[in-house]
Amino acid sequence: FKDMVLGLGLSAKSELGLEKDLVGNIIHVFVLWFTYATWLIMSFVVLMVMENLSSFLHALRLQWVEFQNKFFYGDGVRFTPFSFKNIAVDASDDE
Repeated sequence: FKDMVLGLGLSAKSELGLEKDLVGNIIHVFVLWFTYATWLIMSFVVLMVMENLSSFLHALRLQWVEFQNKFFYGDGVRFTPFSFKNIAVDASDDE
């Protein structure tokens, strides 16, 4: 009699556990699928934004380099790099 009661109790519990696990697995699969789909879409959006930003910056750089050179004449004061020797020569010329 004890074996029969124990067998019925375990049988009922296993059926309930199976149903609960099956529903839990379906929800788990849906959550994993939704998470993966969200990650995939977000990755695609980030890559598209980076590519568009890259092409925009390249076009902007080309506009700056090609267009701004039309107005550069270079007729100002000639550039001389900094040198301590030049400072010493200038100081001796002042005296």
